[in-house]
Amino acid sequence: LPRLAIGDTARVSLTSGFFTGAWASAGALLPEGRSQFATLPLGDVTLVVGGMYGGAPGNTAETLAASVVSDSLSAFAGPVGTNTIAGLGGGTLVGPVGASWQDVDGSYHGIVVGGIDLVTRLRRDGAWGF
Repeated sequence: LPRLAIGDTARVSLTSGFFTGAWASAGALLPEGRSQFATLPLGDVTLVVGGMYGGAPGNTAETLAASVVSDSLSAFAGPVGTNTIAGLGGGTLVGPVGASWQDVDGSYHGIVVGGIDLVTRLRRDGAWGF
């Protein structure tokens, strides 16, 4: 499977949602190619969690973060956080599913569910919150 490493960008009307400009390269999006990860939009930050990448067997960059400013996403960097899914016994997740939501008080939350442990090749039935 090809891995996502760069991004493309095009101007979009915030009113209509239609493209108002041509596609162009947005440059490097992730520090290295990655596939089969969960994405969690959490307000002004977006996380990518797990997946297949060069350091996946050692969990060297399990969670990466990018800032969201207006309608733009910065490059992802990390790893972020000291508590990791792998560190909590969840294994090296490939193909997890993520969901996020905002509470009425304005705080954001995210959850990562399932996936396959890259090392053991077994399905995981856990859920981890952010």
